[in-house]
Amino acid sequence: MKKLTLLLLTLVFATSAFAQTPAAAKPAPPPPPTMAQILDRELTGVEHEVVPLAEAMPADKYDFKPSGEGFKDVRTFKQQIGHIAAVLHIFAAP
Repeated sequence: MKKLTLLLLTLVFATSAFAQTPAAAKPAPPPPPTMAQILDRELTGVEHEVVPLAEAMPADKYDFKPSGEGFKDVRTFKQQIGHIAAVLHIFAAP
C-alpha cells in the first residue's frame, strides 16, 4: 500500500509539474501589410507582366490595332503601353 501511495504521489507531482511547464512560445504573427506594401506588390506584379510583353513586341508592330467594326476606337499597342505606364507612374508616385 505504501508503494502504491508513493507511486500515486509521484505521478501527481510529475503531472502537475509537467502541466505548469510553459508551452513552447509561438512566434508572433507578422504584422498586417501596410497600404503602401499592398500597392507596391500589386504594381510590381503588373510591371512584371507588362514590361516583358512590351519588350517581346517587335518595334515595327507597336502601331498594331485590331481591325473590325468592334475595334473602331481602341488604342494601338503603343498607346496602350503608354497608358499603362502613365497609370503605374500615377499610382506609384505618391
